Amino acid sequence: MQRITEQAPRPATGDPARAARAAGNAFIMFWAVAVLTSVGGLLALEPLLTVFGTTEELRGMARDYAVIILAGAIFATGFSSLVRAEGRMRFSTLLWVVPVLVQITLDPLLIFGFGMGVRGAALGTVGGQASGSGWPPASWPLPWPR
Repeated sequence: MQRITEQAPRPATGDPARAARAAGNAFIMFWAVAVLTSVGGLLALEPLLTVFGTTEELRGMARDYAVIILAGAIFATGFSSLVRAEGRMRFSTLLWVVPVLVQITLDPLLIFGFGMGVRGAALGTVGGQASGSGWPPASWPLPWPR
């Protein structure tokens, strides 16, 4: 995503196609890494729990939390970097603030209100991340005429 920041001036210099390619490449790389992280983490979950020193007493809760977080990794976005590169600082800030507020709201509701415990904490985290993941792509102009 840092590379996108270097491309930010491109539209102003008359090369919006290059900036769009850079942004597209960043999306593809992000989602490829997210899928690989999810699949790799889920496949290697038991050894990872052992490496991190999870005790038998906590292993079930750690597994529950990790499975939800890893499955939801696709929603953990780095889109604010792209929005910042466009110069839209308020929107970039909202991409951090709104998901945090959603998570702060969901966590106690899911953990205590619905009695979901650790699973609720993980779902609150993924829910917060998901709440900010669709905004940036929806706000960018399409590369074809409307």
